[in-house]
Amino acid sequence: YIGVEAFTTLTNVRDIQVLVAGNVLNPGPYVLNGNSTIFHALSVAGGPSKGGSYRAINLSRENKVIETFDLYDIFIFGKSSFGKRLRSGDIIFIEPSQNIISVTGAVKRPGRYELTNKESLYKAISFSNGLTRYADLETIKYSSIGPDGIIYEDVEDISDLKNIQSQDEDKIYIKSINIRNVAITGAVKFPGTY
Repeated sequence: YIGVEAFTTLTNVRDIQVLVAGNVLNPGPYVLNGNSTIFHALSVAGGPSKGGSYRAINLSRENKVIETFDLYDIFIFGKSSFGKRLRSGDIIFIEPSQNIISVTGAVKRPGRYELTNKESLYKAISFSNGLTRYADLETIKYSSIGPDGIIYEDVEDISDLKNIQSQDEDKIYIKSINIRNVAITGAVKFPGTY
């Protein structure tokens, strides 16, 4: 109508039912608010189980995967993408974890990180917030499980990790430079701790 303004108020949103399956802490069907996203459903279901992937969470609708969700985007990079809005009948499937890499030593956030099959070991350094200022770049060690047992390698340059494809249970160790305090006293011009 000419000259008429119309206003609409949404007073209620119907609930939806989705299935959370795969490597999840509490698998099963869940009734959620109609405005829910994958992140909401994962929170209600307890998140990935011990063997579940944080990097490969699939949203299936009508037997087709319409989105793959990566929780590292939120937890490590702080991106606010919580995925598509869910609909009734959607299935959220958490894949098994891929390559779990240990990073220890002179990094800002040591820990275990999941890498995809396409990511090199250098990505794990990025996930660990990079190196500390005491990192000894001449002492970088890498170990991997090969067909003949555990392989230990010395890495000459940290950028060489970009050329090493990640495998499950790989380990990276970066040594810290030892800094010691020495107290100097007696007949010196500037006594003190150095």
